Amino acid sequence: MEILVSNGTVSVVEERDTAQALQARAVANYLPRPALVEAARIVHNEDENYTGIRFNTKIGYIELMLPIAPEFEYTLVHIAPDATRILKFKVQRRSRQPRQVAYALSEFLRTRGIL
Repeated sequence: MEILVSNGTVSVVEERDTAQALQARAVANYLPRPALVEAARIVHNEDENYTGIRFNTKIGYIELMLPIAPEFEYTLVHIAPDATRILKFKVQRRSRQPRQVAYALSEFLRTRGIL
């Protein structure tokens, strides 16, 4: 399922064919844990100008925001009812293949007890 946020309105959409949407789907398809694959939702936020993958975890929503350009980093955000905070998640620039990003994300969440 893919979600579109536009002008403050949230709606369910069919697959979009942008470069970021294709990259998000590729990362989601390589997630090694079935619970993550089930929980993954592709989010296209036109208001904030990003595409990401959102997961509902035991600590709330976690969102992996994809870089908008090759020179930028992935950003992992914890969205809680009272605050939003950026988690320190790094993927080395030379390791940007979808499979490597999916594995790094899965291990980051597992080792911190977020899953």
